[in-house]
Amino acid sequence: MARYVKKKESCLTRICGCCNKELYIGKDNIDEAIYYDKKTYHSKCFIDMKIQIHAPKPIKEVKTLPKQNDLYKYGIDIRNYKNGNRYLKNGKEKLLEDYNAKRIEEYNNKLNLFQQESDEFRKEFVKSHEFFEIKENSYKHFSNSIDKHLVFEFIINTYDLTIIPTTIWQKLDDIYSGTFRGMTVGILPSDLLDMWKRKIDMLNGIAKKNEVKGIHMQPEVRLTYDLSILVNKYDSYLRWKEKQKILEAEKETEKSQNIVSQSIGYTNISKKETNDNTDDISDLVDDIFG
Repeated sequence: MARYVKKKESCLTRICGCCNKELYIGKDNIDEAIYYDKKTYHSKCFIDMKIQIHAPKPIKEVKTLPKQNDLYKYGIDIRNYKNGNRYLKNGKEKLLEDYNAKRIEEYNNKLNLFQQESDEFRKEFVKSHEFFEIKENSYKHFSNSIDKHLVFEFIINTYDLTIIPTTIWQKLDDIYSGTFRGMTVGILPSDLLDMWKRKIDMLNGIAKKNEVKGIHMQPEVRLTYDLSILVNKYDSYLRWKEKQKILEAEKETEKSQNIVSQSIGYTNISKKETNDNTDDISDLVDDIFG
């Protein structure tokens, strides 16, 4: 059994829980989407929805709004409409005309007032701690989902697939959660993708050696095989990442020191020697994730 994966350009496709229109969420526009109560919204739609909660009943319940020449009776028996003690000719039309005009006027007055109040509420809400937490949780949710989507895209493009077997999806979920065999901690989707891209040449080389030996793997078997190798290399990958952080920090420190030295008239002594040392460390770091 397999699931079809659409080749979308590195973004998620969701339906807004408010306007029911499609929205595309990528790394560059996560702020435009909200994930709340297991539903996805345009950020503007979500704010409008929160504002609508505070609206007067006639504005909130659209079905009760007056319509041109089509007013609901609201339980009024129009056949017995009368002016004082006298029945009127064309009473039905008179009732509709009078009541419709009154309802429209009341509605417009309430709408104008609410629009003024909603502008102030909008300003306060977007600055609130509640909205900050919603945005923060939405970012984490979408960022993780996009990273998983990018992993799927990488598999499709690299392994020349149009479908991903359900067994592979399950293995990926197990790797993310840390329940894959031999694992004690989960691997972030972003880490798995980075590691996979850096090691794909090595993995292709192993596959070619296996073919020479007469071991021909179907894509699903090859994927499982490659994932096992990546899982076993995760510890060395984490050490490599940590060394990269140290190198970056050292470069920033050196850069700051050079700026300070130049500002007070000193020159950077033994610059070549420092660069040589940095290159040596870089070579060592590359070997760690070899």
